[in-house]
Amino acid sequence: MPDTWTPTSWSHCPYPQAATYPHAAHLAQAVLQLSQKKPLVHLNNILQLKRLIARAGRGQAFILQGGDCAESFNDCRPAMIRSQLNLIMKMAELLAPYINGPVVPIGRIAGQYAKPRSSAWEQQQGITLPSYRGDLINAAKFDENARVPNPARLLKGHRSAAITLKFIHEKIKSTEFYTSHEALHLHYESALTRRGKQGRWYDFSTHLPWLGIRTSQLDSAHVEFLRGIANPIGIKIGPDATPDWLISLLERLNPQREAGRILLITRLGVQHVDHLLPTFIQATQTHNHPVTWACDPMHGNNLQTQSGIKTRHLDTVWQELQRTFTIHQTHQSHLGGLHLEMTPASVTECLGGKTNLSESDLKTAYHSLLDPRLNQQQALELIERFTDLLTARRHTNF
Repeated sequence: MPDTWTPTSWSHCPYPQAATYPHAAHLAQAVLQLSQKKPLVHLNNILQLKRLIARAGRGQAFILQGGDCAESFNDCRPAMIRSQLNLIMKMAELLAPYINGPVVPIGRIAGQYAKPRSSAWEQQQGITLPSYRGDLINAAKFDENARVPNPARLLKGHRSAAITLKFIHEKIKSTEFYTSHEALHLHYESALTRRGKQGRWYDFSTHLPWLGIRTSQLDSAHVEFLRGIANPIGIKIGPDATPDWLISLLERLNPQREAGRILLITRLGVQHVDHLLPTFIQATQTHNHPVTWACDPMHGNNLQTQSGIKTRHLDTVWQELQRTFTIHQTHQSHLGGLHLEMTPASVTECLGGKTNLSESDLKTAYHSLLDPRLNQQQALELIERFTDLLTARRHTNF
């Protein structure tokens, strides 16, 4: 790692999706206080997850990553946390008999408080306000004061994550459970970055930070930050990505080609996966990058109803997962993980499933702050379909 890297060297790089705080001094004070807080996760667990991701890349484990689109501080309640854990652990239990090795549960939890937005502004009934960027930055309420970025929320985010993790540890004692979130708000991430073993730096806000599509430019502040930490890193790959970009990014983030360092999460969309995924697989094989592949079949398959509601259809989600699995088999690769936006709540945000949710049902219980999520029944149905596929192809390495 070049000597020029520090936990704040990202501040000299282009910073897409940055929140604009009205008082720089207030932000600096909050960051200073945050830097004095205890780490949220343990180093041994970060290192163990890296080893498990490496195993998943060899077809000897499977990463099950899932949770809410955008966590709310209001979700930091035992009943809500318990329900989220129960769902992902139930999914892991269903998968376990079909996997060669452990199913590794990773929650989008205890830190998924910041979200990228396609527009900096939101309009309702002729009124324009700054977009909601997640509870770590501002409030979802469509109110002028609520939408002002507030640095005190960084400290509340740490407190909410600590409470969530404490409950997770109390509930799950016999099984390791890992956390992940998008490394979007770099003041938060860098304030919780500390030195660990052999002088390496680790982001102790989560076990697995990931790089989102909107911040993955090679010269971005987010890439600069992530290249210097020793955590395993997730990278989202969308339909606008190219093999050349991917290899350049991998050379920047994992020049030593450390197994378990990189979890590539494809979110290509069912209409693109057949012609794009093989090019990415071939590029990593040609350049000898030991990556672990996961499929996010949610984000590439958004659609909007005639009434303007953002949704997804379970059948389309399943089709991308099924095709992704087949393409990896064809190219002597392993699908090592699955990434889902889901909730244990009985929401009506995604179409289809055994209950055949239709467009007219969406308004019944559409509660997501941003993206539509699978409800519990739909999430479990997707896992059941996947296990049927694994059963039909027992000759694979799974």
